[in-house]
Amino acid sequence: MSAGDWAGASEAFGRGLGELAGQDDELSLELRGWCITLGRGGSPAPEAALLSARDQDDAPARTRIERLQLAQLAYESVISGAQPYQETARLARRALAGGALLNDGTADTGPYSAACYALAFAGEPAAAVAELTRAVELSQRRGSPVGFGWFCLLRGMARYLRGELAEALADLEGARNAHGEGYEHGMPATLAFLALCLIERDDPAGAARALALPGDQQERCRAQPSVASYLYALGRLRVTRGQLREGLDTLLECGHAARAWDVPNPALNHSWRSEAALLAARLGEQDRAVELVTEDLRLATAFGAPHALGVALRAAGLIEGGSRGIEQLAQSVAVLDGSGINLELARTLTEHGAALRRAGYRRDARQPLRRGLDLAARCGGHALAARARDELVTAGGRPRREHVTGAEALTASELRVAQLAAQGLTNRQIAQALFVSMKTVSTHLGHVYAKLDVTDRARLAAALPAKRTQAA
Repeated sequence: MSAGDWAGASEAFGRGLGELAGQDDELSLELRGWCITLGRGGSPAPEAALLSARDQDDAPARTRIERLQLAQLAYESVISGAQPYQETARLARRALAGGALLNDGTADTGPYSAACYALAFAGEPAAAVAELTRAVELSQRRGSPVGFGWFCLLRGMARYLRGELAEALADLEGARNAHGEGYEHGMPATLAFLALCLIERDDPAGAARALALPGDQQERCRAQPSVASYLYALGRLRVTRGQLREGLDTLLECGHAARAWDVPNPALNHSWRSEAALLAARLGEQDRAVELVTEDLRLATAFGAPHALGVALRAAGLIEGGSRGIEQLAQSVAVLDGSGINLELARTLTEHGAALRRAGYRRDARQPLRRGLDLAARCGGHALAARARDELVTAGGRPRREHVTGAEALTASELRVAQLAAQGLTNRQIAQALFVSMKTVSTHLGHVYAKLDVTDRARLAAALPAKRTQAA
């Protein structure tokens, strides 16, 4: 399964269940738990219904098998979007059981990853980051590059959701560097989120390099469940380059991939419908735009996770226009405000302010535009910050000029090395923790010292913001 052969894994689990001949021991329960996920696409498995019926409290799971089953249910719930996001998060928290699932000691990272994935996309990315930080540290102590890569990928996704772009890039580059035979399954998602971060950082050339794959790797990429993420990022890149028709076609292909893998929930397929709807409207295809955004809003409302609902409301408001559109943009702000999904909140604030400015309410437009600019800058979203700044000037505001200096000037890899060096790790320990060479560590540290204007490790901690010295 780690190599992406889900059909083969499903067949193997099925053979195992057949050989057990209905025995209700722990192994049988474990195999049935995996079949809940791998048997998706038809009617709900009887085992899933039975498990749901007896898991209605909030208490942490007490046994390894309970934790496994709850992790599978949480994963199924976030994939399908069939239950409200609060219920999905509840299942994930029960499965994680305050660290017990991570400490179960199995070599398979699947159940723990499934629970963290569900938690992140069910509206609790901050909790997922905290969980995954423990997992990253554990994989470093064990010297497991596959575990390190997988957990860095998941933490990078959660940090991207939160708009922590520099930290997300550091995680995702760590994941890419750790790729091996056992980690190919995560390659499309790793490249996709890397590219999305770089697009937000106003580095389309870097995003294009991240998404560039040789022909044979492209074929393997398309055979992975996370190919939808890859296609979404590719579509966004094409739009950034002004290739609107090609971008729309790629986003629609992303939708085909999501449907092929039976992943209808917009909370984890990047709300491709809303993005495609905005492009269709720009291309004059208003009927298609309305159809796409209406479906996205329906699905996002049913699941309820703030990031997906906020994005759908924003797209609906932009397509609707007028006073009704401004009202929907305000609703998007209300949904995202306080959710911790800061980059999307910054984007909606910018669009809300721009809509008010276009409607003639220049004074009213300045407050959301100033807030959007501030949030985008704090997230490291340089492309969005530039847009917000331009809109604010047009609305008659006077934004502060941003200067990228100090820690903000560090690349993702430099930041990661600086964080560990600030914690007191030696070059050798950093190289072992990040699964890179000592020469790479030395090079990064040289750049760090120059950009922070420090000469040694003793001054690193003071030169980095407090929150950035705590990440693994």
